[in-house]
Amino acid sequence: MPPSLRKYQLSTTYRPELEGALNISKNLGLLERGWQVIPQGGHFKIDHILLMHGDQIGSALHVAKKLVDTTGRVSIMGHVHRFSAFTKVGIEPADKWIGITLPCLSSLSPAYAKGQPNAFLHGFGVIESWGRHRANIYVPIITNGQFAFGGRLYGRKKS
Repeated sequence: MPPSLRKYQLSTTYRPELEGALNISKNLGLLERGWQVIPQGGHFKIDHILLMHGDQIGSALHVAKKLVDTTGRVSIMGHVHRFSAFTKVGIEPADKWIGITLPCLSSLSPAYAKGQPNAFLHGFGVIESWGRHRANIYVPIITNGQFAFGGRLYGRKKS
């Protein structure tokens, strides 16, 4: 059996001794601390903005466009590990929908990429909402262990 198939088989085998051990929301007491946990495959809305894990949309060269075309609304998703944005407009001046894909906090060179060049970035999203259909979406990019937001520098420069 090839090593990659063996690894996959081990990761998908039911292991009763691990049941509950990998339940992050339970282990961190997120529900008890007021967090709302959305399972993978679900989505969440902040006012008019739809947030989701991108496994529901997939990946593509113009994935932010694909996101807006699929959801038909202002949408933000993770999963693709890179920043991208697209604005779709309608016939009326106010008809504007934005799709944003967020970078993440994982490896920039994962083993499955086999050393191939990619556009992966470290970063995250911040939403400031101040009323119905009024929001700003910021995507701070982390470079060399640091990012700037709101005029302040965060993190420590990696040597």
